[in-house]
Amino acid sequence: MNEDWSGWSDLPWNELETHVCGSLTSELSDRIADALTDIILQRAVVSLRKASRDELLIEATGLSSLKRRALSVNQSVLATLFDVVGRGIAIAASRSDSSSIDAILRSYQKHGIRMLEYIASNGEHAVVERKRIREYLGIESKNDSYLTHMLNAFEKCGLIRRLPSKGGSGVRVALDLEGKGLVKAKLRPDWLPVLVELIESKAASHSAAEIEAMLLRSGFASAQAASEIATAFLVSRKKRSESPFDKQLQPANLKLGRRNIIPLDEKFDSKLTNSEDSLSYFSQYSNSAKPNLLSNSEKAIYR
Repeated sequence: MNEDWSGWSDLPWNELETHVCGSLTSELSDRIADALTDIILQRAVVSLRKASRDELLIEATGLSSLKRRALSVNQSVLATLFDVVGRGIAIAASRSDSSSIDAILRSYQKHGIRMLEYIASNGEHAVVERKRIREYLGIESKNDSYLTHMLNAFEKCGLIRRLPSKGGSGVRVALDLEGKGLVKAKLRPDWLPVLVELIESKAASHSAAEIEAMLLRSGFASAQAASEIATAFLVSRKKRSESPFDKQLQPANLKLGRRNIIPLDEKFDSKLTNSEDSLSYFSQYSNSAKPNLLSNSEKAIYR
């Protein structure tokens, strides 16, 4: 067996399973057995933190296969390890209580968070028709069972609750306690409206200390980040006051490459006193500009 085991626990499961299976022999040394034990345990910890429920089920099935392989080569201790870890991962994959929220969100990562954000955008206590959710997520009616499975999983772990429609036909969806907590903590925190208001008002009348205090009072977690945002607002405000927008839109000349097409000088301005003078000036300037600006083929078009 190759004794360089670094990175094994981070491999895709099918590769890891292949490596471990190939290492299982009847003459396995205690040192290699200990190394395989560490690899499997490290992998289990990472998977329980980061894997989706589907990924957990795949690994649980793979550990069951490794158990059978270990038994076939008389490695009963490793077989027990694979059995115990595999059972634990299978239980984690099948749970639908609040402890499984992260795994459930990863299982529906394409639509789960978007659904919660959509419901929350209608108000903290909003109740949204199931049909509207399906349309918002872009789930076709033929795949409606997918939405049903997602709603089942989210409801079991307390993210949402389903209610009958007022007319008795159809289903409405609202955030449940876990869902409201998740939205408030991660998706639409209380400081977000404060930040939006500051951006829209351009923090015109607030000092850096006032902006920082507003963010922290609304639940902004990092005092350092709040201070940096406050400073950025003031720097932006100072730049706007030093460079008014209207001045930025007054270039000395309008250029094409290195050639001046229309010099914005006093002569040009004086010619724009009325529409007739304007047309006359443009006509004269256009005619005088042709020899310098047009190619021979383009000149032929004007002749």
